[in-house]
Amino acid sequence: MAIATGFETKLTISGEESSFGNAETGGFFEVGQKSSSLSLAFENINVERIRGDRNAENILKGTESVSGDITVDLAPDDMHNIMIVSVLCDADDADESGTGSTYIPQSTQRSYNIVHQLDGTIDGAGEYQVFRGCQFNSMSLTVGATGTIETTFSVLGQTMVQATAHPGSGVTDATASERIPFTSDDATVSFNSADNGFVTDFSLTIDNGMSAIYTVGDNKPIEGHLGKSTVTGSMTVLFDSDAEYARFVDRSETAINLTIGSVATGVKFEMPRCVLTSGTTEAASDGAVTAAFEFTALFDDSATHAIRFDNHL
Repeated sequence: MAIATGFETKLTISGEESSFGNAETGGFFEVGQKSSSLSLAFENINVERIRGDRNAENILKGTESVSGDITVDLAPDDMHNIMIVSVLCDADDADESGTGSTYIPQSTQRSYNIVHQLDGTIDGAGEYQVFRGCQFNSMSLTVGATGTIETTFSVLGQTMVQATAHPGSGVTDATASERIPFTSDDATVSFNSADNGFVTDFSLTIDNGMSAIYTVGDNKPIEGHLGKSTVTGSMTVLFDSDAEYARFVDRSETAINLTIGSVATGVKFEMPRCVLTSGTTEAASDGAVTAAFEFTALFDDSATHAIRFDNHL
């Protein structure tokens, strides 16, 4: 038997589960991923008894849960948009049709089946891990001066079963255009609606703070509770002027927008009210002077959100 390699793997996601943890058998959609690390974990319960041989009496299986990450190069991909909207817990469906939509943090929790094929003929017989009750807990993206825009989604799930065939009735593969990722050339960062051409790197994180919750009589977690929605980020700016650093010193709020791409396939993250929480200037004799900042997005009463995602510019 040959050892499985990465090019034999495939990651697919079902439509939204009809109920939390349900085994979905309908159509699945391929995720344009670059890596993933999903795992099933059990609580180990040590059985204690005094023994003359000093060994453990037994180890019992306790509660179980699924956790891990899916990393993608962000692309004009419907599945990437659905994963972002799921992190936001917005009630609307992510859809590239028509004029598109905007999404803000809400409280509608979505869960999915995620299937990881580990080897064998793609979409045929092989080894499959089927993760059920999977929710997208957080996402973080990084935009550098060059390269693609790497984005990592954190997954919290209920359970996993093994299979020798894909459980879905069909798999919709990503198209060639969906496989072409955005690059740093496609991104623009603006402060108070003014393009800042001196940002050398930018990161953004949205975190729901979910954790596994258990009830008496069941070793599987119930649907994960939503914690506080936090929107944070960081950036490094070439020190062209002290305008950005003055915002940090004065504790003045600023709107920060990240736009990636344009028109129907473009996306935008809008944060109308941000506070720079730290600022550091760095200088060396043989390099440019830079200012590194961290920021937190706050809820804006007039805009009714802390962050808004637009998947159709």
